[in-house]
Order: sequence, then structure tokens, then C-alpha cells
Amino acid sequence: MKASLSTLIWVFVVFLGTSTTKINQGKEGGIQVKNKSHQVNSKKYIIVVRKNCPKRTLEAVTDFQNYIVKITGEFPQIVNDKPSGKFKTIFWIGSHEQLSKVFPRKKFNLSQEEILLMSDGLNVLILGEDKDELGTGSATIRNRQLDDLQYSYGTINAIYTFLYDKLKVRWFWPDELGEDVIRMDELNFSPFEYRFEPPFKARSGLFYLSGLGRNYPESNLDQWCKRSRLFYSSEYFDPGHGFSHWWETYSETRPNLFALTEKGNRKPIGSGNTAKLCISNPEIPSLWMKDVQRLTLTNPFVTNFNGNENDGFIYGWCHCDDCRKIDATQRDLELKRLSDRHVYLVNQFAQELRKKYPQNKNFHVLYFDYGYDRPLPKKYILDSSIWTVSVSNFHLNRMNDLSVKQPSVEEYLGWSKISSAIYWRPNLGNPVGLQWGLPDIAMSEAFEDFAFVAKNKCRGVSFDGFPNHWSTQGPHYYVVAQLAWNPYAQKDELLNDYYTRCYGPASSEMREYWELLESTRALHLKKYGPKAGRFSIGETYTTEVFQQLYILLDKAKKRTKGTSLLKYNKRIKFVESGMRFTYLMVTIRREMETYEKTKSRESYQKIKSNWEEIIKLKRQMNPLAINFNFVKPWVPEAKSEYKRRMKGMVAELPVSVKERIELDMEAPNDQE
Repeated sequence: MKASLSTLIWVFVVFLGTSTTKINQGKEGGIQVKNKSHQVNSKKYIIVVRKNCPKRTLEAVTDFQNYIVKITGEFPQIVNDKPSGKFKTIFWIGSHEQLSKVFPRKKFNLSQEEILLMSDGLNVLILGEDKDELGTGSATIRNRQLDDLQYSYGTINAIYTFLYDKLKVRWFWPDELGEDVIRMDELNFSPFEYRFEPPFKARSGLFYLSGLGRNYPESNLDQWCKRSRLFYSSEYFDPGHGFSHWWETYSETRPNLFALTEKGNRKPIGSGNTAKLCISNPEIPSLWMKDVQRLTLTNPFVTNFNGNENDGFIYGWCHCDDCRKIDATQRDLELKRLSDRHVYLVNQFAQELRKKYPQNKNFHVLYFDYGYDRPLPKKYILDSSIWTVSVSNFHLNRMNDLSVKQPSVEEYLGWSKISSAIYWRPNLGNPVGLQWGLPDIAMSEAFEDFAFVAKNKCRGVSFDGFPNHWSTQGPHYYVVAQLAWNPYAQKDELLNDYYTRCYGPASSEMREYWELLESTRALHLKKYGPKAGRFSIGETYTTEVFQQLYILLDKAKKRTKGTSLLKYNKRIKFVESGMRFTYLMVTIRREMETYEKTKSRESYQKIKSNWEEIIKLKRQMNPLAINFNFVKPWVPEAKSEYKRRMKGMVAELPVSVKERIELDMEAPNDQE
């Protein structure tokens, strides 16, 4: 006899500015080699780092030291010189003047971000490309002054690669429960040599809530991103808009900098940060260069400069005769194709940049193929020093195989053919409830997407954006983090490792659980599409689907009973809390469909009651399970961005038939 959905669900266990730049040549600060933990220094293992090891690298060395303790129980001392006495393993981390003696006939010249891991049986080298000769410095990033920044962080990424590949440490999500360490009585290293250069040189924007200067409340995400080799990458690009401050700065003194809009004046349609430019105004390149100069003074590490016009691409463009002459045809504005206009602009920026900084060959201007700038230019050719930021939204949004022609994929391919390099910066949107915290996941497609862009000139990624709902989207986050480091990672190998290490004896049940969610989501997207499809989730996430999910979780919990399996059981309950949340959210959306048609008091009360259950659940859940900064039932008090995000999920913000149709009729590449 089948149990009812409500019975199955309710028997769940609810688990639940500006600053002065400072460059410190050779003054990075020494290390403290005292054992402050009162542990006995290991006689088997010791760590050697050079004097004046940069602070951020030393932090990673200390993290490495702590993992040796977790794995072996041995406390390896950190020293500056080759140790005396006999050791089983000597870990040489980073550059050191004695490396040529320890590893004779080996070359240590590394390419950008390349890492080198090797051993002769006694000595183990963990080395990455670091620009030590440039010292360290301070910079203002996101209006925050940061100290002890480095020009590169190769050794840090080499440390975490060694921990991941050689010592098999795993970080499934950003807390202690998400960490998995295999205890070993002894570490043994046969001679080996491993070199790897990650194809993507910009990775810190993959999780946009993390990163230098972000100061997001969930600081543990930064640590997880460091260990996943995302946080510290050798390149960075601003994924936003380059002129958002111009209206406030110049509107009174230089009004002709701004677009003559469809309303016949030079005022922005909307807020000042959406004000478009009059591209034909000859002052723009020199004023842009002033912004660049200010930026380089406050951030000596910057190499990429934003040329992206302000947001709100459906309105406010310049209609003046001079700007229309720049366009490829007189109908470009009506045809919603302004790429020639903006290629013309960024080409001028590139010329200005070369004049001002002729010695800096690694300086680049960024062109964004976004909104009306997506079509390929017909009249102008991109300067070779311009790199394209592709806002091609096929990740989590495509309904077909990559081999099938679809606008966003064709768009990416087109720009890759005419650009020196590509940064991939998709808007992920909210296709099947990604922002709402639903299991909007596509791990299998991620392997295809990352390999595809890597083969087509991609050198960096920045996504807008993953909202940090770890109990419902965790496997997808883990997979894309690994692929950002190595986009050619083998799917079966990585996923087999994930399920086995994360869930132990319940790996098969939990794999089936996540694959059921993945396939259900894929079917839904194919039927309803990525625009308004989330409003129909009640049609796909049925009673039968939730019953199957519950049965799998119940079996998984039974397989992980007992003290020795406690960590696996806790991880399953962490996931279970996300399923409980998913069920309540789907129930709310299903009831919202009724309320949007009838406005009945009964539906209103059911919606309110389910939100009250979610609020109760929130108090019991692991804070990482669902990021309630993105899920706000208290919409009347929320910011406008959250009101837009929660539309269709609270009675105060119903979605109309007209709004759903308008979403479905949007250009296929565009997201909210």
C-alpha cells in the first residue's frame, strides 16, 4: 500500500574608495617556526619554506601543516633551511635557493599558473609559478583596502592540488561536515613528477559571493574557494559595467557625454547607473583613460579594463546622427544590434591604453557581448589587445546537446573566432528555481560546457551566479569548481569519487537520488524552457517524484547507521533538509498557480502556512543548507532585487499570464 505524500514528507527527520599603493620589494615578512600548539614536532615529516615567504602563501603552508596532522597525527615543523637529521619526508614548498641542489638537473621555470609536484622518494617538491621578484602590495578592491596581495599564487594552488590529488583530501562543501580526510599511519612517496597548467587563468568569479574584497557574510566560502583553487587566480576581470558612476560624475558638467535617447533628451531612462553614452563624443576615450589611471593607482595588480556600457540594454541608446553613422547600417538600432558601435568604442580605448602604457603588453580592454552587443560586428574588427567577455547563457539554460545549433552556443563560437581570447561570464538566471534554492542542477552538462569553452579560447570564468544553496545544489557546485581548475576532468572518475567519498556505504542510493533530481530537472527544462519554466515546477515535481526521493534517502540513512558511519549519516540528513525545503517550495508554487487564477482566501492561507513551515525549518537547518539571503518570504520589507527574484512565490507578488508570455518571448540568449 502506497503512503500518501504528506505522510512520507512529514515523517522526515528535519535536520536539520581610494588608497595609496604600497609595494614591498623583498619585505614580505618572515615565518614563525615555533610550535605554539604544544604538539611534539614530528621526526618523520618536516616542511621547508624560504625566508620571507609571502603571508598568503604561508597561510596555505600552515593549512597544509594542519592537514598532515589530521591525516597522520604527526606535527611537521616549518623551517627555513634544509633540516639536519633523518626524516622520512621533507616537504619543500615554494621557491627556495637550495632547490637546484636538492633536485639537480631539474628546471623550475614555470608558465603562467603552472604547478610542479615531484618527489625523489625523500624530498617532495610543491611549487607553483610565483612572481616573487615583484614582491607583494596593497590594493583597493571593491572599495576595501587589502594588504599582502601577491602578483601570483601558484604555490598556493600547488599546495591544494597536492592535498587533493596525492593526499586525497576532499572539500564537498564549506564546513567541517563537508570535509573528508583519510587517516594514514604513514605517508610514502615513490618518485614521481607532475606538471599542470590550468587553462582558465581567471577563476575567482565562479562563485561571485566569494573573492578578494567581497566581504560576504559567509566567509567560509572564501576558504572553500581557496582550497578548490578558485579564489587565487592570476587574472581577474570585472564582470559588471564600466560607466555606472559617470552620470553622477559628469551629468552636470558634460551632459553631451550621454545618449540622446528615444525620448529626445540626454537623460537616462531609469536610474543614473543605466545611462548610456553618446559613443561619437570624442571626449569619452580620454575620460575613460582617467578612470584607468585611477584604477592602476589603487590596484597595481589590475591588467584588464572594462569597456562595457551600462546595464538596461533594452532602452536608452543614443539616437543622434553621429552615433548612427558609426553603426554598420542605419537600421542597426531598430534591429537591436549595436556591436559595431561598441567595437568602435573599445578599439579607441585600446589605442589610448597603448599610448599611455606602451610597456605593458599584458594590458587588455574588455568587450562584452551582452544584450544588443551579441551579434557579430560587420563594419569594425576587434583590436588584437581586446578580449571578449562572452555573456552566452547556455550553462544551466540549454535544452539541447551542444552539437545542436542554438543561439547562445553559436554566439559563443562566433565571438571566439574573431577574438584573441574569451572570458566566459554567463547569467545563470533562475531557470528551474536556481535562485529559489531548488535542485536546479546539471552536472553531466557541466562537463560538456566547460570542455567546450576551454577548446574555444576561454581563459577565464565568472558566473552570475550561484546562490550557495548547498543542500540542494551542492554536487553541481563541487563539479564546476573542479572543472574550473581542469575543464577536461573525466566525468565518471570525478563523480564516482564524489559519491563514494561523500556518502560511503550509501553511495549508490545517493547517486540515484541526485541523478533523479538531475533528470527530472532536465525533463522540466525541455518541456517548459528556461524563461518562465520555473513557474510550472508543480507540474514536474510530482507526488511520485517526491516519493522516490524519500525512499532513496530512507535507504541511504539505514545504510549509514552506527557510530563509525556517523559522518555519512549526517551528510545525508543535510541533503534531506534540502529535500524538505524543496517540497515546501514546490507546494507553495503549486498553490500560487491556483491563487493567481482565483485570488481565493483558502489558497492565500495555504501559501502563508507553508512559508511559516519554511521559516521554522530555517531555524533548524545547517546555515549552509539554504542561503536565505536569497529566499525571502518577507517580501514587502525586502529590497527590489529580492522582490523580483521572489516573484511568483509569495501572494503579494503573483505572476500574471501576460508576464509569463513576455518572459517566454524574450530573445533566447537573454536572462533577467
